[in-house]
Amino acid sequence: MQRPSPDAESPYSSYWRQLGGTVAAIFVVAVLGNYPWELAQAPLYAGMESFRGWHCFVTSLGDGLLVLGIFAAGWIALGRQTWFVHPGI
Repeated sequence: MQRPSPDAESPYSSYWRQLGGTVAAIFVVAVLGNYPWELAQAPLYAGMESFRGWHCFVTSLGDGLLVLGIFAAGWIALGRQTWFVHPGI
């Protein structure tokens, strides 16, 4: 019986690597998309005339987490992690 080489990947590791890449890509796109929006609307709030950009960055990180929550909810509801690629029931 031949033993698998130590360098061989298990099917589960490639699944988790793909899932991690998908989650990271969604998070980065969400943060980069929401940061300019947060910067644009910050001066409209009272007391935020002299704000610092890092406040907007922190809130865009929170927005990124909310988008990941939407991703997880869609995955649970539709039963597939690529539900946003081909949406529908």
